[in-house]
Amino acid sequence: ENQYMDILINCIRQNLGFFNGRPIAACVVYRCLLQWKSFEAERTDHFDRIMTCMHSAVYDKGYSELAYWFSNSCTLLVLMQRTFETAPTTIFGPRRRLKFVELVKRIIEELKGNPGFRNTHLIEELSGHKARRPAMLFKGHLTSFLEKVYEMMMGHLTQELRQLFFCSITEPTIFQTLFDHWQVIEQILTKYSTVLKSNYVPPFLISKFFTQVFSHINAQLFNILLRQKKCYYSSNAKYVKAGLERLKVWCSSQTEEYAGSSWEQLRHIREAVLFLVVDGKSKKTLTDISNLCPVLSEPHLYQTITMHWANTDSRNTVSPEVCVFATSVGLANPRSQGFHFSRTF
Repeated sequence: ENQYMDILINCIRQNLGFFNGRPIAACVVYRCLLQWKSFEAERTDHFDRIMTCMHSAVYDKGYSELAYWFSNSCTLLVLMQRTFETAPTTIFGPRRRLKFVELVKRIIEELKGNPGFRNTHLIEELSGHKARRPAMLFKGHLTSFLEKVYEMMMGHLTQELRQLFFCSITEPTIFQTLFDHWQVIEQILTKYSTVLKSNYVPPFLISKFFTQVFSHINAQLFNILLRQKKCYYSSNAKYVKAGLERLKVWCSSQTEEYAGSSWEQLRHIREAVLFLVVDGKSKKTLTDISNLCPVLSEPHLYQTITMHWANTDSRNTVSPEVCVFATSVGLANPRSQGFHFSRTF
C-alpha cells in the first residue's frame, strides 16, 4: 500500500493535464482513495501525504501552476461532497461550516453542467460510504488550500498591476506616449483570464476572482486620485475616463459569465472622474452633484470637491450650495478617508 502511495505522489507531482474538462490529477487521487477505502479509515497518513505534495507543488510558483492546482482542488472537493454532507458538525465551527457548504454547493452546480462531468458516476460513487474523521479533516485542509491558492493568485495579479496604477491615472508625457499603461493592464487581465479558462476553473470562480480584482483597481485608483493634486487636471481626468472605458470593453468581451460584476466594482473611481470632466460644475446644485455621484459618500465627495478647488485655486468652479456642503462636511470629517482592499477568498 505504501508503494502504491509513493507511485500516486510521484504521479500527481507532474502536470497531468485535463480530459474532457476534468483535471486528471484530482480524479486519480479520488479514485485511489476510494479504492484504498481511505475515506472510511479511522487512521491513515494518505491525506497528510497528499496535502504535503499539493502544498509543495504551489510553493513559490507562478500563476499558471497556481491555476492548475486551484482547478484540481475544486474538482476534488466536488468529488468528496457526499462525504461532507454526512459529516458530524463538531469538526468545524458554524461560520467555517457554512462557508464550506456554500462553496461546495456552488462548485457542484457549475461542474455538473460541464460536459466532462456528464454521464459519469464519479460523484455518485462516494454517496454509499461514510467518511471518518481523517477524511473530514482532509476536506477542511483542502478548503484551506483552495483559499490559499486563490489568495496567491490574487497576490500575483495585484503585484503586476500595482506598478501601473500611478502612471495610468496621469496623462503620459511626450516621452511616455509609446507605453500605454491601460493597454498593459488589459493584457495582464487577459493573460490571467486565459490561464484560468485553460485550466477549467469553474466560471463562477473566475467571475469572483475578477470581481475582486476590479474592486482592488477601484480602491487603488480612487486612493491615488484623492492624494495627488495633479490628477485633478482636466486632461488627466479625461485620460483616466478613456482608460476606464477600455476596461468596460474588456469586461464585455469576457461576458458576464466570466467578468461578473467587475465593471460595477469601479463605480467610485468612475463617479469621481465623471465629476471632474463634467461641464458646468458652477451651475450644478448639490442635488445635481449627488445624482451624478450617488455612490460616493459625503466624506469622499468632500475630498473630491476640495481637491478640485486646490487644482483650480478657486471655489467659483462649483455652486455656492456645494461650497457650503463641502465646508460643513470638512469640519465634521477632518481626516481623509480612502479605501482598503482584502483579497480573502
